This record gives sequence, C-alpha cells and structure tokens, in this order.
Amino acid sequence: MIADEKTDLLIRARANRTLADNTKLFDCLSAQQAQGCYEIPVEVKEEQEKKGYNKNKV
Repeated sequence: MIADEKTDLLIRARANRTLADNTKLFDCLSAQQAQGCYEIPVEVKEEQEKKGYNKNKV
C-alpha cells in the first residue's frame, strides 16, 4: 500500500539512526501503527537448504 510515487518504503534498517527531531528511528517506528505489509517470496537455493536455511524464514 504505497500512497503515491513520493512515498518511500523502508525495507530494512541496520542502525538506530537519529532523526532530524533528535528521536531514534526504531523508537519512532515502534510508536507507529502499521499501515500495510508486503510479502516478498524469496527462493532458497539447494545449497542453502543443505546449510539449513528455511525458505519460510529467510
């Protein structure tokens, strides 16, 4: 559910960055209600399955 072409989608954040208003990214996002979600299928290669990767948990 992307509102328009100006809307950004945060896929993944590794660091809890400080925002312009001096709050932390993870705190800000935790306080928000989810506006939607995406399910993205990811294929697991045979060699990854042998290593124990689970296609449902990648």
